[in-house]
Amino acid sequence: SNFLRRGLRTVNKIRLDAEKTPLSHVIIITLFAVGATALPLDKLFCLFISDSLTCALLSKTVLRVILSVVAVFFVFKYGYQGIFKGKCKFVGVLAIIPALLVAINNAPIIGLITGSVTVTASKLNIALYVSYCLSIGIFEEVVFRGLVLPLCLKITEKRKKSAFWGVALSSAIFGISHLIGLFGGGSVGAVFLQVGYSFLIGAMCAIAILITKNIFSAIALHFIYDLGGLMVGNIARGNQWDLTTIIITAVLGVIVLVFMLFMLLKYNYQEIKPLYYQTIAQQEEIKD
Repeated sequence: SNFLRRGLRTVNKIRLDAEKTPLSHVIIITLFAVGATALPLDKLFCLFISDSLTCALLSKTVLRVILSVVAVFFVFKYGYQGIFKGKCKFVGVLAIIPALLVAINNAPIIGLITGSVTVTASKLNIALYVSYCLSIGIFEEVVFRGLVLPLCLKITEKRKKSAFWGVALSSAIFGISHLIGLFGGGSVGAVFLQVGYSFLIGAMCAIAILITKNIFSAIALHFIYDLGGLMVGNIARGNQWDLTTIIITAVLGVIVLVFMLFMLLKYNYQEIKPLYYQTIAQQEEIKD
């Protein structure tokens, strides 16, 4: 028992430090996530793969799989692994359906129906694209909802409506992290639109975790969101943002965001805390 306690304290040193200075940990984790995904692994893969799209999709997927393993390791290191164990009730699944509609709507549905958007990639690249989107969902959710969110909740724990502000802060950080698109050749308008929409999906994924008590619902939402949203420019060509799609997206986004925020306001920090946080004494009791 004493041995387990000593080992537990050693393992949780990083979390104990994070609870003292959560903002510094948020900054370090975010910079790591942004910097690591910018590594030019494609340069290595393209030495062996002639097709540029295959090379890009495969290298980005492999990189995010590796980074996801690292991120999961740190989730356990911080002691936040409860997000992998929570059981969701059926009512929780129903509550995130509006968020699922937003994720589905991110696909160029009207363009695919009218023919203004066409899939041009091979079957191999389509399969790689699906894997790529899944790797994004896993990596970004583990980092931003598995690590950054609980740290933001810690930052805002003493504020009134602390859960609301914690989710808002983590979602803002998630949105701002997408400013890296400016360095990748993206237009200012397109990048800032992505930042705003990333804030929305970040908030929905965070709330989904709190409702369903696990990270898998957020990963699923993120995967579906990217699967449709990244289609044009990777495996498809055409105009994704026609006027009708823009109007539907704006209206649906506002309605669902209001609904999800209403759901969030029902939570207080003490209800959320057991999902991410356990005191050393509580963990010792579990081990005993």
